[in-house]
Amino acid sequence: MYRVGVDLGGTNIKIGIVDSRYRLIDQGLCRTNVKLGAESVIQEIVRQVYGILSKNEISGSEVAGVGIGCPGLVRIETGTVLYSNNFDWQDLPLKARLQEMMPWPVEIRNDAQCAVLGEMKAGSAVGYKNVVLVTLGTGVGSGIVVDGKILEGESGGGIAGHNVIKKNGRECTCGRRGCLEAYASATALISETKRQLKQHPESLIAELCAGDPDNIDGKTPFLAAGQGDPLGKKIIEEYIEALGNGLANLINLFRPGKVLISGGICNEEDALLIPLNRKVRENCFAPDWLSIPLVEIARLKNTAGIIGAASLIEAKETA
Repeated sequence: MYRVGVDLGGTNIKIGIVDSRYRLIDQGLCRTNVKLGAESVIQEIVRQVYGILSKNEISGSEVAGVGIGCPGLVRIETGTVLYSNNFDWQDLPLKARLQEMMPWPVEIRNDAQCAVLGEMKAGSAVGYKNVVLVTLGTGVGSGIVVDGKILEGESGGGIAGHNVIKKNGRECTCGRRGCLEAYASATALISETKRQLKQHPESLIAELCAGDPDNIDGKTPFLAAGQGDPLGKKIIEEYIEALGNGLANLINLFRPGKVLISGGICNEEDALLIPLNRKVRENCFAPDWLSIPLVEIARLKNTAGIIGAASLIEAKETA
């Protein structure tokens, strides 16, 4: 039997077919178009599910179910998205709506939790029981596994992106100020690069974006820093400072065996990881007495959420 996994992101919907051994058979990608509203996104998910099954000539009887990873707070029992600040969704009965439109079982969980499940099933965290994974995308998501189980608390636990790392800092989409997400998401990095460029138009960044700030992406400040541009270096140092502080806080709290990060920014590899691990170690409690895990890039990268979402059909509560 096959399972379909859907990783619902602020920019793209990623979808894939996963077999019983957690191997990704095929995958696809389309724009999320959040601004068109929840109903439009739901219909697009359904179109993508049927489309990828048809493309691979998989019949409905060969499908065990569809798992969805969604940003925000998800009530697992009902599959309701209680609150997703980056989508502006509240009390959305996502599971119920999808069940009305598809004949297979549907399970829904937070997208970062799906990503960490994927890494535990088929990626960097196979065999580990204590894992922290932080996703760096439109927002900052987190999947935290303690003793082999996703950390939920009474409901909605393990939300790292909305821990405040700077008092009275930048405004976050959640309404608070100084959240990790406001400093360490890809969105935050791009926004800060644009802001700084206005004050320093002589920067190499202006050349890299051909004079149009809309061309700036997460790679731009890394490219500038790599070529010795002072502004690029400043932006990246501040970004890594914030991310390092956030990760060190999580390590101090949970002492995981694995710490993983994922998202397009991770394509920078050593330019990100080397200074980031240095910063994390500086900020962790008792580094000379306690083992500090190295921050690593999640092996499955953009497919972790798909595989983890697909695995929900088999196991909702345990990793």
